[in-house]
Amino acid sequence: MNVNDVRVWAFNKPDTKEKERLLYKSVKNGKSRFGWSWEERHDLTIDRENNWENKWTEEHGRALFLLNIKPGHWIVHIHMPSYGRCVAARVVSEYGFDEGINTNDGQDFRHFFQIDVDSIVEFERSSNKVHYDVNLKPRRRYHQVYAVEEFIRSIEAIRDDSEIRIEGSRERHDLLNETDKVLEQIPCLIHRTHKGKKLESFLAEVYRKIPGVIDVKENGSSWGTDHGADLIVTTKTLVGNLEFENTIVVQVKSYKGPVGNTEAVDQIKKAIKHYKGVSAGMIITTGERTETLENAVDNAKKELKCHIDLLAGKELAQFVIYYAPNQLFRLFEYGAGF
Repeated sequence: MNVNDVRVWAFNKPDTKEKERLLYKSVKNGKSRFGWSWEERHDLTIDRENNWENKWTEEHGRALFLLNIKPGHWIVHIHMPSYGRCVAARVVSEYGFDEGINTNDGQDFRHFFQIDVDSIVEFERSSNKVHYDVNLKPRRRYHQVYAVEEFIRSIEAIRDDSEIRIEGSRERHDLLNETDKVLEQIPCLIHRTHKGKKLESFLAEVYRKIPGVIDVKENGSSWGTDHGADLIVTTKTLVGNLEFENTIVVQVKSYKGPVGNTEAVDQIKKAIKHYKGVSAGMIITTGERTETLENAVDNAKKELKCHIDLLAGKELAQFVIYYAPNQLFRLFEYGAGF
């Protein structure tokens, strides 16, 4: 198959260790699977036009992308069989729907694709054999990896235990490596210089620079309880001649290193429940993502049926650089430096 016809799909890990184990076993036996498929009506092969009782629902809509996955494409399961690991395989069938796997939460993962077991490759997501343009950082249940050629070269390097072949100059590669090191230092710098309310005010100024944001309330600085929201951000979206306002509640944590507790998740859940009309929640921390924190966010999204995003470590650095680069120069007013 021509590389131009290849697509790469990344699936995030399930929400329990038991499901991870069962899904990994299924992949090793030749079937990649996807959730949101516990009932017969979730079968995407049903003729919806002529079967009104099984018409499309929101649950179907979240899985319709599966019909775009074709033989010759690749599927990568992220954080399987363990955190930081990935297992990838080449698809050899169209979409299918079967009995799925039985879990403690019931029958699920009935959406499936046959895969070539000889193509299965396991690797560390952070391996230096994975090209830096290959995005395997999960933020949703699935996403598409657009650097297909770089992905294929990475798989070949992992399989052959060879060096990744990087196009372009050595200088560009070295520059990207150095940039990555700086990105790692920026959240540490922010943590040192902005504790508690200072960090909330710092991020409020960043939000005010974002196009479409019409109001930012520094709720954590007000008298009394903030009900779990340090910032309340209001955005305006124009669709045709109609304007829509959205409210995002933000919980801010100034941490150092891996974040092992889930206090921020408990607080963002409290905020979403308390404030009426909330469109989404966001947790921002100077600390680093951990499996514990990601699992807690995933469970909260499922419980509240509300989108919750997590911005941690280098992601925070990129967020500030993109929307408010001048904010970084202000850090030196505090006498900070790399």
